[in-house]
Amino acid sequence: MENLKITIVDDSDKYSGVDTGPAFKMGALSVSEHFIQAEALEAVCSSLLALFPNDPVKLRISYDLGNH
Repeated sequence: MENLKITIVDDSDKYSGVDTGPAFKMGALSVSEHFIQAEALEAVCSSLLALFPNDPVKLRISYDLGNH
């Protein structure tokens, strides 16, 4: 995978049942110069979620697949 982008957004609307509009962006991570393996991506996502143990957050992940 290349051009990895992970955005951390607030997911509290999921529990309130009220749509408050676009989700609040809490942080982001971007890796474009290096390739990342699926196992490493899973570890990165787990680590990011661990930073917010008591907050309802979700990760939006996008990446490109290359034929290298």
